[in-house]
Amino acid sequence: MYDIKKALAAAAAACLILTGCGKNSEGTDVSETTAAKPDFSTAETEAIAEDDAETVSIYTGKAVENEADLAIYKLTCTPPDGFETIADGADGKQYSSPYGGIVVKAQNYKEEFQDLDVFADSGCASIKVNNMLYQADTEFSDPIKTTVAGFDAIRYDYTVTSYIFPPVTDDNGGYVTGDDGNYVLSEDKEVNGVFVDRVYYFYSDEDVFYIICEAKEDSAEEAAAAFDQFIESVSISK
Repeated sequence: MYDIKKALAAAAAACLILTGCGKNSEGTDVSETTAAKPDFSTAETEAIAEDDAETVSIYTGKAVENEADLAIYKLTCTPPDGFETIADGADGKQYSSPYGGIVVKAQNYKEEFQDLDVFADSGCASIKVNNMLYQADTEFSDPIKTTVAGFDAIRYDYTVTSYIFPPVTDDNGGYVTGDDGNYVLSEDKEVNGVFVDRVYYFYSDEDVFYIICEAKEDSAEEAAAAFDQFIESVSISK
């Protein structure tokens, strides 16, 4: 059985992207971060037999019988200059550069979902929960109504400040360890990096998509131009 849920989880573990939505959510450093995914549907996933090799498991109550019919294959795009393709398959698209990254995810069956603004809001809430596992503050703009590939879209711009908690040292400069053998971390956090990000949510005529873009603060202007170029290149086929 091809399990796209596991594939997405594996892809997220390799992503360059960190994101969240709402005030004071948490994340991690851009160089070692994971891309959170929105909770696509509250519908129960259809149970599928382990020996059904032709079935693709997805998050909604429906099943895609053939991998080639997955929504992600309906989206075409051109990575910006200087961006390397890290992944391009059933589990999504991922592009990376020295100053930023882009991740694209998709889900079939738009009719399984609520209105776009509700989907975007719930997606942000899911991302926020994921980011709380890491040490970062996230400050968001208000949602921005825009278009992607000619479809109505909602975009959020936000700034992520990631932190580290350095190990406590003793009088000799050695690291202090606890009873479990791990380093004792200071309660005083230090800024580890600042990132300027954006996320797009949109529905095509049939499916659901979201795109996450992230850049280091000192490359924000260069990255913004690349992200705009990328969004303009996106098209959706049936």
